[in-house]
Amino acid sequence: HPIVSPLELNVIHDRNPLLVKLSDGSVRNGYAIAIINKHHEDKTYALTVEGIEHASIRVQASSDIPPENLPVFADSVGHFRVFLTAEKQTDHRREILFRVAETDSSITASKETIFVSEGR
Repeated sequence: HPIVSPLELNVIHDRNPLLVKLSDGSVRNGYAIAIINKHHEDKTYALTVEGIEHASIRVQASSDIPPENLPVFADSVGHFRVFLTAEKQTDHRREILFRVAETDSSITASKETIFVSEGR
């Protein structure tokens, strides 16, 4: 039997707008992130990003919540709006990886997506 992970991650990159250029020259991309908690207990997750330098993650809920402390109820899906800001990249589209980790175990899940620096 394949092992079913108690954790899944889905990431959808915003299409409209694809990116926002900020006044300091950096670029912000938005994502809709869903963390699927299949445990029968509430869990807290830490969200990180790989494949891009000096990026900052902002998670927007009813108020801003720290990306290392995302709560998801038991047997539920946590939906989060995530804004990733980084310097303008040399490549127009860069593959990146979002990773979530349970804060009380070694269980992680990851999902590839893109960071867009330049419009078409």
